Order: sequence, then structure tokens, then C-alpha cells
Amino acid sequence: MARETAEQLDLELTEHNDYLRRVGGAPPPGAEAPAPYRLRTPTPRDTAVVGRRAAQCLVDLVASSGAPVVLALLLVLVPIGDTASLGPVQLSVAAVLVGLVALGSYLWYWVIRPSRARGQTMGMRLAQVRVVAADGSPVGLGRLLVRWLLLPVDLALVGLVSMAVGRYHQRLGDRLAGTVVIRD
Repeated sequence: MARETAEQLDLELTEHNDYLRRVGGAPPPGAEAPAPYRLRTPTPRDTAVVGRRAAQCLVDLVASSGAPVVLALLLVLVPIGDTASLGPVQLSVAAVLVGLVALGSYLWYWVIRPSRARGQTMGMRLAQVRVVAADGSPVGLGRLLVRWLLLPVDLALVGLVSMAVGRYHQRLGDRLAGTVVIRD
């Protein structure tokens, strides 16, 4: 009976590793999955990382704003000819350009990069936390997009209050996306 159970667990782990290989980030065939890849539903203790998340958020806000801030400063501080002769059309084009760069930069930093980096932004990596689906599986682009879209709401102290009172320490974006942030 114990042998059947062990074989069943090996089969489940193999199937899980095959799934992870399809979505990216799994170990190569034949290699044992490292601990973070073993599917396990996170517990409230796993998610008790509110202090780490606050520090991570500050790091991520600074890191993700780098490209838009540099571009805006270049457009404002580096005069292109006579800046007094810039009309409303040129200023509007510059504003749209900065907005598009900001949108692309934030989308890459908060959604695309974490989907390919085990659910971690640079700040999360430094704070040794990562985001996973509520069942412990790797997080996908859709869930990361929901979290990112609700980030402005969560930054207005809603997220901190939500993390402080919730059993799994989830901000509003986590609750609606079905994700949790755990120790890595």
C-alpha cells in the first residue's frame, strides 16, 4: 500500500513538472523539482510577509519608474532647439510618448517579467517573496494583470489594511486575482 502511495506521489510530481515545463520555469526532464516547484497550498503562515511586502513595494515603485522618469527628464531638461517655440502639438506628442513609455515599462515590470521570473519582481527577489496562485501553482499573465490593474487602489492604503486584517495577508489585487504572496 505504501509503495502505491509513493508511486502515485511520484506520478503527481512528474505531471506537475510537465505542466511547469509547458508554462516555463520547470527543471529539465529527469531532474528533481526544487522545493518552490512542489505544489502545496500556501498556509497563512507562508503568507505572513507584510513587512517584506511593504519594503518590496517601495523598491519596485522606484525600479519600475526608472524609464518613464528618465524620458520625462530628458524631454524637459534637454532643450530641442528653442523650447519657447514648442507649440501645443509638440508638447502633446511628448506627453503621449512619455505616457506610452510609462505604460509599457510598468506592464513589463509588473506583469510580463514576473510571469517569466517565478512570480517575482526585482523587489520581491530582494525581499525573498514571490506571488503564486492561491492553490500554490505558478501565476500566469492574467492573474498578474489583475494584480497590476488594482495596484493604484492598493497603494492608497487599501492594500495595507487588507493585508493586515486578512487571514492570508492578501491585498485587494491578490484577492480578486486569486493569488497570494509567499516566502521564497
